[in-house]
Formats: sequence, structure tokens, C-alpha cells
Amino acid sequence: MNGTVRTIARMKALLEHALTALQEGKTEIAERLVLEAHAALHDLVDEMLFHGEWVEEEA
Repeated sequence: MNGTVRTIARMKALLEHALTALQEGKTEIAERLVLEAHAALHDLVDEMLFHGEWVEEEA
């Protein structure tokens, strides 16, 4: 679970930095940061699906 929390915190930080870069007109840097956040999201989903941490709510 610590890895999950760490990954979410990393994605949040990357997206915050990307927003700052966009506001400063640094689109290439923002794009790179968003791509890193996207990769981290894929890692998170893989971790949850393949390591049994994914909990689905029942309807």
C-alpha cells in the first residue's frame, strides 16, 4: 500500500509541476511531465491489478 500512496503522490507532484510549466509557457516541459504522470498511472493500475490491491465496490 505504501507504493500506491507514493505513486499517487508522485503523480500529483508531476501534474502540479506540469501546470506551473504551462502557466510559464514551457509547453515542452509540461508535456514531458504529463507523460511521466501518465506512465505512473499505468504503473499504479498494474500494481493494483496484478498484486491484488484492487478493491472493487459491489453495487
